[in-house]
Amino acid sequence: MNSKQDLNDGVEILKPLMGKHDFTYIEGDSGVSSGGLFASGCFKTCDRRFKFSVRYTLGHVYYEVFGRRGISHEDYMRAVKALGYTTSDPQYPAASQGGGISDSFRRLYNDIKNASTFFSESDDKVEYIFDWVENNPKKKGLGAV
Repeated sequence: MNSKQDLNDGVEILKPLMGKHDFTYIEGDSGVSSGGLFASGCFKTCDRRFKFSVRYTLGHVYYEVFGRRGISHEDYMRAVKALGYTTSDPQYPAASQGGGISDSFRRLYNDIKNASTFFSESDDKVEYIFDWVENNPKKKGLGAV
């Protein structure tokens, strides 16, 4: 298993969609750590970063604005659905368990295609999503039931 190659394969899946929104790919760190081989990268535009990493599978997926605020993909999808910016349920990560890294990237692609606010809308609308996440933290434990 080669994390860097897996990441590059995933980048190729995402590139056509990201290019439509003027995001360019920047390769991140890669190597070996205590958890094994890893690779990371991001698509960026002037003030937004869409970050992700691979270690055995597509792992951390993160949205960042102005280098100071960030949210997970799970929180992003929760917010855009609650705010009515999409009617689609997230495909990544829940449905991608065991489907391989390419499948995970395809599911992530579909989420982005169906909920593209971060990539295509105004700074105010994106900030509103981040504010919503801060004000509506995901419930944990028995409160989530």
